[in-house]
Amino acid sequence: PLAPEVQVLAIRAQGKPTMVSSDRYRKRPAVLRYRAYADHLRLLGAVLPESYLVIAYFAMPASWSGAERGRRHLTPHQVKPDGTNILKGVEDVLCPRGDQQLFDGRFRKVWAASDRMVIIDTRARPISAIDVAEWAPNNGLHRSLRGE
Repeated sequence: PLAPEVQVLAIRAQGKPTMVSSDRYRKRPAVLRYRAYADHLRLLGAVLPESYLVIAYFAMPASWSGAERGRRHLTPHQVKPDGTNILKGVEDVLCPRGDQQLFDGRFRKVWAASDRMVIIDTRARPISAIDVAEWAPNNGLHRSLRGE
């Protein structure tokens, strides 16, 4: 199926865990979480274009003060899960017959008010024209990256 230009998904991005053959019958928690995530991603009807950008928005911890949350909103998320594992998981779930048709896959991870994942077809919208604030979940913490 053709991918829409922008897909906004209400889901927390998750990296693909390292799996071994025994995971087919063992019930390791990390693998069970990943399988539930994969099922949810498919249920949302996500489609992966040949050239894409995945923006993963991660909810800030409730323990952060309001000032800290304001400072960190839309800043780089530099803790686990790592972006390459997120991409691997998305590609494996949305391209079950192989990902040979993919030629440009990128990611960004940022802190936000709540969890969300956005998949953007970069053939239709160049990466230089993409602003992470455009699809950010917002609860009054939004500040434009363009200085408006």
